[in-house]
Order: sequence, then structure tokens, then C-alpha cells
Amino acid sequence: MVKYPDRLPLIIEKAGLSIAPFLFKEKFLVTRDITIGSLIHTLREQTQISPTQSLYLSINNVYTPSINEIVGDLYDKYKDRDLFLYITYNIT
Repeated sequence: MVKYPDRLPLIIEKAGLSIAPFLFKEKFLVTRDITIGSLIHTLREQTQISPTQSLYLSINNVYTPSINEIVGDLYDKYKDRDLFLYITYNIT
């Protein structure tokens, strides 16, 4: 947070029993104004899933955001005590 004050730290992990491939990395720094749709696009490129498969995100295993929501707003609402926003993904 000190080195990149304009970025938000995210940890994106595969859902527990998911058949989804793993990401190349789990920690991300994103700008406050990025949408969930843009984040999904980035993750789709990293996992190289087929166009017929769907990628779903979940925050704290409780909330599923829509593609128009801003990550900065979700970070303010759902960040953990360690100042990371934890997101899990699943592919169907």
C-alpha cells in the first residue's frame, strides 16, 4: 500500500473443488476504477479457458459481484483485516 498507493491488493484463488485450471499468479494489484468485467477478462486470458466456458467470481465465498461493479467499491466493503480483498473463481 505504501509503494503503490493508487492500487488495490487482491488475492484470487481457485474455489475448493473446482476443476478450473490454476492461475499463473494469485496476487494482483489493480486500480480502483477497474470493473469486475475487466478483471474477468484478464483472468480468462491467464487461465486460457475456452470461449464456451463461464468464469464466476465470489468474494469471501459469500457475494457474487456483477460485471459492472467497480473493484474499488467492493474492496472498501469486503476487504479483510490484512487489507487484501479475497476473491475465489470457478469455471463451468
